[in-house]
Amino acid sequence: MFARILIPTDGSPAAEEAFRFACTVNWATGAVMEAIYVYEVPRNLPITHAVPALVQPGRDALARIDRIAGELSVPVTTLLLHSRSAGQAIVETARDRGTELIILGTHPKARFTNLLMGGTITFVYRKAPCRVLVYRAP
Repeated sequence: MFARILIPTDGSPAAEEAFRFACTVNWATGAVMEAIYVYEVPRNLPITHAVPALVQPGRDALARIDRIAGELSVPVTTLLLHSRSAGQAIVETARDRGTELIILGTHPKARFTNLLMGGTITFVYRKAPCRVLVYRAP
């Protein structure tokens, strides 16, 4: 069904729950799983500028994804990316890697579409070259 799944994370509990859900999809399909964290470089800095205060949360979030994958015995590749726009980076990564499904996590208490989906999720939902599943954590 899906050969390649991309799971962006922002380090939130909702993103981690979405990753756990993606693992259940993996068990059913055997898909290649890739988790990414995109830190947004402020426009007043060169795009190649690594901002330690932004990089470390990404490393921490991906380490938690690796731990969850290990607990569930699911292989995952993790990538730490930088961009001006997290949504654009997610869409480009999906396109470049031939992703067939993107799974994004959202907070369970959001009530309206714009609050529920936020800017990044809305952008990915509209621009992705593949199917997008927005997973609302319980």
